[in-house]
Amino acid sequence: MRKVIVSSFLIVSIFLSTLLLIFGAVPYVKATPTSTNVVDWWPMWRHDARRSGYSTSTAPNTNHTRWTYSARGWADPIAADGMVFIAFNADNATLALNVATGQLIWRSPTPSAYVGGVAVAYDTVFVQCDAILYALDEYTGAQKWNSTDSHTGCPAVADGMVFINGPQKRICCFNATTGALKWSRPFGYTLYGQPAVADGMVFIDTWSEGKVYALEKFTGAIIWSSISLTPYLEAAPVVVNGKVYMGGGNGVIYVLDEYTGTLVKTYGPVGGYLNQGPVLAYGKLFVGTDDSDRRIYAIDEASGAVVWSYYIGPPGSWGALHEPKVADHKVFVTDMVGTGTLSKVYALNADTGQLIWTFTGAASATGVAIANGMVFVSVGNITYAFGPPPVGGIWVPVDKFGLLAPYIGLTSTIILLTVATVVYIKRVKRRKEKQ
Repeated sequence: MRKVIVSSFLIVSIFLSTLLLIFGAVPYVKATPTSTNVVDWWPMWRHDARRSGYSTSTAPNTNHTRWTYSARGWADPIAADGMVFIAFNADNATLALNVATGQLIWRSPTPSAYVGGVAVAYDTVFVQCDAILYALDEYTGAQKWNSTDSHTGCPAVADGMVFINGPQKRICCFNATTGALKWSRPFGYTLYGQPAVADGMVFIDTWSEGKVYALEKFTGAIIWSSISLTPYLEAAPVVVNGKVYMGGGNGVIYVLDEYTGTLVKTYGPVGGYLNQGPVLAYGKLFVGTDDSDRRIYAIDEASGAVVWSYYIGPPGSWGALHEPKVADHKVFVTDMVGTGTLSKVYALNADTGQLIWTFTGAASATGVAIANGMVFVSVGNITYAFGPPPVGGIWVPVDKFGLLAPYIGLTSTIILLTVATVVYIKRVKRRKEKQ
C-alpha cells in the first residue's frame, strides 16, 4: 500500500515539476518594476491613448514566423488579453485570433470598404468602418452598439469614453458603454491626424490651418490652441512627459507645452515629409519620412542632433512608410507600397540604426503591434506573428500562473483521490481482518 502512495505522489511531483519547468522557462514578457508577469499589451493604434508608439515588451531578434492567418487587416493589428484583433475589410468582418497560435476565436460582421482603426478597452473592441463605429464584445464578437454617424480614423479610448474624428470636420466623444454621443467639436478644417488623450485633455491638429488644439475631455471645450505651426499637419499628436510632439509637412518636429500650447522647441528639419509623430525612447526621437527621402531618423532628445538614419529605399507607387514603433531597444517599421510591388518589415537597432532583420511580403502592409515578445503585422493578404520559437513545444501567451491554475487544480484532485482511495482500501482491509 505504501508503494501505491509513494508511486502516486512521485507521479504527481514529476507532473508538477515538468509544468513549472516548461512554463517558467519561457521569457514571455518583460516584467514591470511594480508588477510581475504582467503583459504590456498593444490595445490601440500607437499602443495607447497618448499615441506613444512605445512598449516595454520584449521583441523578437529574428523574423522567425510563429504563425500566419490568411486575412489582411486594413488597419494595424491590435493585441490585447491574449488575442490579436484585425479588421478585415475584404471579408467585411473583424476577427479575434489566439495570440499564441493564430487560431480563429471569433468573427463578427463589420461591413466596410474602408477600416480606420481598432481599439480594445473595457472588454470591448471598438472598430471604425466607413460611416459606422462598432462596439463588439471582446470575447464573443457580439455587437454591443454602433454609431451611424460618419467617422474616420483610429479610436482613442480613455476614462470610459471613445474619441474619434467625426463628420463635418469634427471630433466626437462617445460613452464607451452605451455609445451615446457625449459631445462633438467642429473645427472648420480637415482633421487628418488622430486624437490623443492624456491628463484630462484631448489633443488634435488641423490640416491647412496648421494648429494643435487641447480640449477638455468631458465637454470638448477648447483649453488652448497653438500658433499656426505649418500647413499640412496630419500627424497624430504625441503626448509624453508634459509635452506635445507634432510632425509637420515641412520636416520639422514641433514641441509644445502640454498645458499651455506654447512652442518650446523644434527638431529638424529632417529630409522628407513628416505625416507622423515621433516615438520617444532611450533619450531619442524616432521618426520616419515619406516621399523621396524615406528614412528612419533617430534624433538626440537633448541636443537635436541626428544620431543615425536608415535609408529604406526609393519610393514605391505610394511612397509611404508607416510610423515606427519601438520596444526592447529595437525600432520596427513597415514599408507601405502600392499594388504590384513588395512590402517589407524592418527591425533596426535603436542605439545604432543597424539592420537586425527584415521580412519581405506581398504588396501593401499595415503598421506593426508589439506585445508579449512578438510582432504582429498584416502584409498582403496574410497576417503574420513574428516571435521566438516556443520552448518545449509550449508557449505562454498570458499570465503563466493563471494558466497553471487548472493544472494545479487537476493535480490537487489527483492527490485527494489517491489519498481517499488508499484510506478506503485500508478500511476495507481492516474490516476483513476483523471478520
